[in-house]
Amino acid sequence: PVVIDGSTEPDFAGTPIIELNGTSTVSANGLTITAGNSTVQGLVINRFDLDGIEITGTGGNVIAGNYIGTDVTGTNDLGNNGQGIDIFESAENRIGTDGDGSFDTHERNLISGNDQRGILVSGVGADNNIIAGNYIGVDVTGANAVSNSYRGIEIIDRATGTRIGTDGSNDAFNVNERNVISGNDSHGVWIRDEGTYNTVGAGNYIGVDATGSVAVNNILSGSRIVSNYGVPVGVSYGHDNTRQGTDGDGISDEAERNIFSGNLKEVLVAGYLTNNTVIAGNDVGTDKTVNVPIPTGAGFQVRYGAQNTRIGTDGSNDAFNENERNLISGNAWVRILVQTPEWWGEMPPNGITLDGTVIAGNYVGVNAAGTTPL
Repeated sequence: PVVIDGSTEPDFAGTPIIELNGTSTVSANGLTITAGNSTVQGLVINRFDLDGIEITGTGGNVIAGNYIGTDVTGTNDLGNNGQGIDIFESAENRIGTDGDGSFDTHERNLISGNDQRGILVSGVGADNNIIAGNYIGVDVTGANAVSNSYRGIEIIDRATGTRIGTDGSNDAFNVNERNVISGNDSHGVWIRDEGTYNTVGAGNYIGVDATGSVAVNNILSGSRIVSNYGVPVGVSYGHDNTRQGTDGDGISDEAERNIFSGNLKEVLVAGYLTNNTVIAGNDVGTDKTVNVPIPTGAGFQVRYGAQNTRIGTDGSNDAFNENERNLISGNAWVRILVQTPEWWGEMPPNGITLDGTVIAGNYVGVNAAGTTPL
């Protein structure tokens, strides 16, 4: 294991000042980590031909408190030509905070300005990785776009058990695990491929600033769960058991709510073999007060053979069903769209339909109290 800690620099005053500048390199990553159980913190990594940081092989690494793709001020785009962070066939890495209440905000990575994805997680064995408490696609203030030129986060190719955001634990620090995933030139979050299972996205701001009050939109969509073709926020081909929002267990359910607002499309679930997706307890098309609209195009869409999708509550025999309510308002085009064909008319193969789709217990087109149109 290796520890690279830029915060030990005598002039360090809470933000990174040691800069790895890849301008003079050829076909190089900023850092390549294969050792496992290593820590990289307090660095500025920019302008490399390939990735800012590549992690492969042995896992258990921690990447915290870095600026990856910006200058030392965290406001200007000096992106790496590849991904900001690329996790390939490596497990149990943490990108961002551990959410223990100790220096959580100092563990935040700023991952913006890169020419491909902010974070890519892929490959067999890329299991149980954590992405928590980061700013992805915005500047250090969380208020302005410094776009990653492709997606903010992409989970593909049989990576399993990725957590994006809070763990919903019974403590006071879940909010510290919130990612702000906004301002990216494509989708905020993209989840796809057969064998890519058990991804959780909870407690994030997607398409808004760090205050949850102003749109800083991802160009295409907030989150896409899709199959074997490209669309906004989604769960894709063969992706099973994705959850966006709360698990409705009565423990920190409110902290697990995502805000999806300001994007062209917010959450798209699409593609045959995309099964068992749960979208529960989110706020769509509003600010964090859930009373002020932040206009978006479409709210939730289920298309092209995705099965057993639940939008809202499971109606279980407990006291927490209301916590699973989505509020879907402020949308210019459509709140919820369920259709078997693709938008150009193509039907899924073998007569596959949208069997098992459930929409229950949501507030649609109203404010948080359910009393006023929004």
